[in-house]
Amino acid sequence: MKNTQISERIASARATKGYSTAQLAQRMGVKKSTVENWEKGRSIPRANRLNTVAGILNVPLAWLLGGSDALDKPSAPDDATLLTQKLNLVDTKFKELGALIAEVRTISERL
Repeated sequence: MKNTQISERIASARATKGYSTAQLAQRMGVKKSTVENWEKGRSIPRANRLNTVAGILNVPLAWLLGGSDALDKPSAPDDATLLTQKLNLVDTKFKELGALIAEVRTISERL
């Protein structure tokens, strides 16, 4: 298995999904540079990370690994999928905001 196959497929699927490297990194819980290294073939994700990448990008794991030529290019998401992704991102940001507000309250009560 060549690094370039996996790196090109990750980059292709990410671009098709409409994510930036930073967005994929955030969803993966890794640094942006980690995703960039995967896409440039400098490193490859561990098995558990590959499975997560496949899930986030909605492509078969076998395709990422280069085992399925029938799926040479993932299909572009439809409008409903894009809307769902954006709503999920907004939901995540609201949860993060709620956690920050709770943290500020706790700190202000200590003061």
